[in-house]
Amino acid sequence: YQAFRERAHSVTDFAAWRVVGARVDDDVQNELPLLVTCDFFSLYGLEHPSQGRLFRADECIQEGATRVAVISEEMWRSRFLAAPGIIGAHLRLNQRVYTIIGVAPARFPGRLRGGGIWIPYVMQADFYAGRDFFQEPETPWLYVEGRLRPGVTKAAAAAELNTIAADIPGQPRMILTNGSFSQHPGLRGMMLGIIPLLGAIIDRKSTRLNSSHLVI
Repeated sequence: YQAFRERAHSVTDFAAWRVVGARVDDDVQNELPLLVTCDFFSLYGLEHPSQGRLFRADECIQEGATRVAVISEEMWRSRFLAAPGIIGAHLRLNQRVYTIIGVAPARFPGRLRGGGIWIPYVMQADFYAGRDFFQEPETPWLYVEGRLRPGVTKAAAAAELNTIAADIPGQPRMILTNGSFSQHPGLRGMMLGIIPLLGAIIDRKSTRLNSSHLVI
């Protein structure tokens, strides 16, 4: 994620994420929160939540990160009965308490099946029994996405990113998709079929839909 952000010229607006399973309170079924980088929301077209705020840069830094969460409007209505004081309320995930800081608007496309929960990716140890992937550079665990620059072909972007990937420990696998969760390996059955991820990927300059994604 960091290498592509710093070195790639054919692709911009990189963000990364990982789906995890988590028990909410004492529910029997697991939810599917997304561990995300701070730039995840802007990549999917969301600059301002319907309530509260999105993650600050300091909340996506491993050192001293705090447990905060953004939830979907659907979860706010179904689990919290649209309580007006939701900002600052607590959400217990795998027996750890997270503070709700924002509510994403209904039908926000960067979401899988389930209630809709987003957590800073630096909290990954909470969901992997304390295992710290930041200390394991050769362990692949993130999907990295970006937006093709205007005029750049997928073939040209793939060539550049493959060159960068060759210098990265573990040599990440790269897949070109159309920006839909349905094309992500291992995610079939988890997705909200009515909400394709490409729905909110907007080219800021021309306001046209840009459905080209790179998944590493």
